[in-house]
Amino acid sequence: MLRPFVIAVALVMALTASIGAEGAQDTRPEDRVLGTRAEMRLPASTNALAETLASVARDSGVLIGFETKLDVGSRARGSKIGRSLRGKTVGEALDALMEIYKGYEWRSVNGVIHVRPQQAFGDFNHFLNQAIGPLELTDALPLHATFEVHRVFVPDCVITHPIYTDQRDGFLETEEPAMRQPLTLSFNGGTVLDLLDAVIKAHGSLYWNVTYQVPPERLQDATPSYEYAVFAFAPYPQIGGWWRMCAGRHEDRVGEIADAAPPPRILKSPGKFTAVRLSRPPVIDGREWFAAKVETTSEPGKVPVPTQAFSLTLADCGDHNGDFERCQLLFQRGRAAPVRIDLTGWVFVTPDGRYIVTEPLSVLDVLEWKQYELSETLGIPNYTNIEGISRDRTRLFLSRRDCAMDCKGDVNVEYYELTLPR
Repeated sequence: MLRPFVIAVALVMALTASIGAEGAQDTRPEDRVLGTRAEMRLPASTNALAETLASVARDSGVLIGFETKLDVGSRARGSKIGRSLRGKTVGEALDALMEIYKGYEWRSVNGVIHVRPQQAFGDFNHFLNQAIGPLELTDALPLHATFEVHRVFVPDCVITHPIYTDQRDGFLETEEPAMRQPLTLSFNGGTVLDLLDAVIKAHGSLYWNVTYQVPPERLQDATPSYEYAVFAFAPYPQIGGWWRMCAGRHEDRVGEIADAAPPPRILKSPGKFTAVRLSRPPVIDGREWFAAKVETTSEPGKVPVPTQAFSLTLADCGDHNGDFERCQLLFQRGRAAPVRIDLTGWVFVTPDGRYIVTEPLSVLDVLEWKQYELSETLGIPNYTNIEGISRDRTRLFLSRRDCAMDCKGDVNVEYYELTLPR
């Protein structure tokens, strides 16, 4: 007598489980419930907004497209505290977020959460609403997809980047798994926004980001346009990306400033660089921080760089009446004559090729062709070394000690975090 009852109960349980699984698959992104990893980052800033969206995305698995306002505000510091969003739905969390970030709005569009300036949603002439034709991507890396978006606006765009060279594997070594995962997409046409959404949906672990880099003197009359746009498909919502990647299309691009370049202007000013002293070193574990690829300068020869826009060469190596061997660093664009940059014991080039850092702490901004003597202006004397770079590539972790090498006894080591202007 019990057997039919057990079978009936089992059938009901199986049916319930089936309906539950189907319901979970059909749950709208905004209705997913957040867990312990989701938190609202404070104090409020554009950086904190991006960090909050990243935590929501990681916790819930929703796909997010993030567009900033034209003026992203100060980016010198990140958030300090987090307020838990556990138990809220994604929609409820975003509603609370919009109460803090006036001028932004969120909408769920075909399975992707869009967080954009309010006026962007109703702007028919917004450059992301530009109509585009079909596009095929086959086994494309996220960076390939990013550069294809640039080619939408500049069809004859020529990209110079390590992923198109024999340096590809070396470049990808420090990238997160999502950035090494290829995608295949057959896009039938639509708007630029449609393409951005299609790429992250085809991949499954990406988010699209559009930030703006507008000169302060043009903020008053600037409107969202490709001219100012910084694109990125990334493993988390972020600020920053790849700007003006098309060689031959912009006056102030990294790779083709005037060939016969004079030496960079030396500035005894920190500019927009900022540094804070740390009480202890951050953990370099391939999550928030990656080990920096610093090249020591003991022998003449080429210095590996992550771009084809310029080359670096070491020459005239020796002690130069110093405490250890240093080399003269030469910078060269194309076939132009080499330019002497610095006498240094090590060299570090940021992954986007914009900044060249030398000892003790001089930073050459390749884009603006200015060299900042930060060791003196920020009060960080020799002996220094770049230890790591943050995941978003906007901060460097460096150490300094009182001796160059073969230090004896208890040596005082100081730690600093240097924020790079973007």
